[in-house]
Amino acid sequence: MNRAVEFIPKRIAGERQPWLRFGSTKSEYQRWIPEVCGICCLKMIGDTLNKTDELSLYLLTLRCLERGGFRILESGKIEGIFHRPLLKLAQEVGLQGEVKGYIDNDLIVESVKNDRFVILSIDLMRATHSIAGSHLILIHGYDLSTEEFVFHDPSQIIDEVGRNARISQYHLEEISNKKGLIIWEGGEKVG
Repeated sequence: MNRAVEFIPKRIAGERQPWLRFGSTKSEYQRWIPEVCGICCLKMIGDTLNKTDELSLYLLTLRCLERGGFRILESGKIEGIFHRPLLKLAQEVGLQGEVKGYIDNDLIVESVKNDRFVILSIDLMRATHSIAGSHLILIHGYDLSTEEFVFHDPSQIIDEVGRNARISQYHLEEISNKKGLIIWEGGEKVG
């Protein structure tokens, strides 16, 4: 993929009122920001392809919630993001894609060679050895000369910069949950 891919981080160091960029109140920002790695990935793709420029992270989050992309438990804990509702939201903003229950390195290489994006689930414990849970990153390139994937990490956990980070095939294999979404341009925007 030769185009520049927008980078949408969950947080920006030193940002005084991050809820304004997020598109919500301070309390809603604090509630949702830990949960929106998948929404950030979708917005990165959407903004790159001029499909979601006018939509805030918060609005996309609420739309995904309406489609079943998150569950709010009685305790107030938020579960998600669930892949099928995220795909439905992607289709509604004018993207195409599919949910994949098994994504290996070969599929990732083939996808990015064909101008497709991979939203990949990774295991944070295997990546950081200190944080449990799953996390989504956006793989948008592959460097054949170094055999490294190029990705954006909206939480800046795997790479502290987060933008155009690189990871070897071997390391990605170690931390990948081997599931996620393949997204590409196409389709008509709905609503």
